[in-house]
Amino acid sequence: MKEINTETIIIMLLLLGFDRVDSILYTLVLAKLIIDNQTTKMFNVEDSKISEIFLDYVKYENGVFKLKNELTFVIDQDSDNYSNYPVSLRRFLAYNQKLVTYLNQLDFKDLIIKKIYLIGTKNWDKLNYLFSKKEQEIISNISNFEDRLKVFKLSKNP
Repeated sequence: MKEINTETIIIMLLLLGFDRVDSILYTLVLAKLIIDNQTTKMFNVEDSKISEIFLDYVKYENGVFKLKNELTFVIDQDSDNYSNYPVSLRRFLAYNQKLVTYLNQLDFKDLIIKKIYLIGTKNWDKLNYLFSKKEQEIISNISNFEDRLKVFKLSKNP
């Protein structure tokens, strides 16, 4: 069983192309992971202090985690060739291949619809900074977005 924590989840989401990770997205991913983990037993989720190296590269501002100074980094699973980047942050930050594999199979569409439902469509204009470019792209690719949101709202009513 692989140990993971808040830092690892945030780093893996950043690695997967989310340019920002807010507390709602993080909580929804964590909840899904915990539910799935009850049967898969892939991870040992632990509560631990954020490392200094994490704080050197990631900032938390207005409820959002993002890389400092427009830093970028990518996953290159087949090699250690990072010639486009002066330093590979992957080498410094908590990388977890099992978590990457898990997150790659996750249906972020449903999580993002839940996030919008929690925020409320009335608050979209004020809180759209909480959505990463990747989330915005996923939203634009949901063909029946309004219908899915309505179904989600209906399923939450007693």
